[in-house]
Amino acid sequence: MKRAPFLVYCGVMVVLLVAVTAAADVALAGQREPEAQQAEPGTGYVLPESPSVTSHEIMVDGSSLAYTATAGFMPIYDDSGTEKAEIFYVAYEAEGEKKEKRPVTFAFNGGPGAAALWVHLGAFGPRIVSMDASGLEIPKPPFTLRDNGNTLLDQTDLVFVDPVGTGFSRAASEDEAAEEFWGVQADITSVGEFIRMYLNRRDRWNAPVYIAGESYGGLRAPGLAAFLQDMGVMPSGIILISPAPSYGDLDGDTTNERPYVHLAPAMAAAAHYHGKSGAGLPADRETLLEEARRWAKEDYLQGLWKGYDLRGDDREQLVREMAGYTGLPGAYLQAEDLRVSAYAFAGRLLREERRFLSLYDSRLTAYGSRYDFSEDPLMFMTGAPYITLFREYLEEDLGLEIDRRYIPLSEEANARWNFHSGALYRQYGYPNVVGQMAKAMRRDPHMDLFVAMGLYDMVCPRESVLYSLRHMEIPPERIGDITFETYLAGHMLYTRASEHQKLKDDLTRFYDGR
Repeated sequence: MKRAPFLVYCGVMVVLLVAVTAAADVALAGQREPEAQQAEPGTGYVLPESPSVTSHEIMVDGSSLAYTATAGFMPIYDDSGTEKAEIFYVAYEAEGEKKEKRPVTFAFNGGPGAAALWVHLGAFGPRIVSMDASGLEIPKPPFTLRDNGNTLLDQTDLVFVDPVGTGFSRAASEDEAAEEFWGVQADITSVGEFIRMYLNRRDRWNAPVYIAGESYGGLRAPGLAAFLQDMGVMPSGIILISPAPSYGDLDGDTTNERPYVHLAPAMAAAAHYHGKSGAGLPADRETLLEEARRWAKEDYLQGLWKGYDLRGDDREQLVREMAGYTGLPGAYLQAEDLRVSAYAFAGRLLREERRFLSLYDSRLTAYGSRYDFSEDPLMFMTGAPYITLFREYLEEDLGLEIDRRYIPLSEEANARWNFHSGALYRQYGYPNVVGQMAKAMRRDPHMDLFVAMGLYDMVCPRESVLYSLRHMEIPPERIGDITFETYLAGHMLYTRASEHQKLKDDLTRFYDGR
């Protein structure tokens, strides 16, 4: 299998898992618990021995909301009681409500190898990075945080989790990190153990539990749904943002036509946005995309299915139609045998202008004749500003000083990830948790599913997500318990102010529906 792109933001969504000790309960309002600090073994890094607990207040929908923030590390152990890793988390709990009735949502980003930075400071936390309302402009230093009127804290307590090897989270043994934590099933197990520990230490066993995952987190979350049920925890809802539940629907090759078919409408959306749609096609975006979706599922799929039997006038017609929808030259499509990857499209659509598209939000472009992940404009725009402000926020607002290097994206974890452990037959095929999501829904008639997709996302295209999850084997009466929503943005759909507000409104209805 080819190395997968970072599915950083689909990520889902991110929520850092929280662990709080008894000392946290005695923190006074407006103060934080004094920290003992120790040197990390084998390094000069200073780590806090206990979580930092602080009190805050925010205005949400015209009402004041008081909450407690906890930032620290949660140890996880093997069956013998030996510590295997320490997972960093930031948790927010609203004050004044009974904990046993207050929902708690565990959230995370994806990668694999991504920390829970973006859903924390971009989507759901009480404080977020100040960005241009369009989501298209890189902010100028010095960067600033602002109160998040779209925080989910008025609906649920929040726990943002950095999986092992990301953020500040580390395995006890670096040599064993890949085997113990860097794989589809190993990752589900360790994050599930974190959730168990958090519920235990915070006495939240009977609270409604939600799991929110973005991008690769949208593969982790369905796996966790069934895993937690086996552990005795019944999630009330699963929230997937730009998810990747089945890699076989994302990564095409010469005999797997599905990803090319799924990608075609996303290419049509990008071509329309940049004024590259063919003559004679509808000027209205939604009308055009409805046509493109029908064409992809019928004409394009049937053409690709024929292989080298597609020739002559039939082939020429399909090339012309694809050129119109995608804005790519017919000669280029012929040379590519009508199979164009997201990487190739991102580098080719605006090549005459020496610009390439962001895979994560195709509205954004950067200078260059071919796609370069290190210069992807959305990745760059949400890189330094988020990292800088998280470190400042952690120290100045949450009262936690940590010398350890913060890893927002671990290339080592991504490169060494055991994807085969998530395949249906373990040794062969692509990671796929559609069956696990279906099993969790079959077993629990009260668990609902919410799915958010970005129209300009080329990493986890909308049609791919719909195809994957519409193949869940669930009773017909459960179909109505799935909510699909599309947003006029990219992979990190909350970077656009209007879509961030829509996401909050949609999720408020989702939580209220419980």
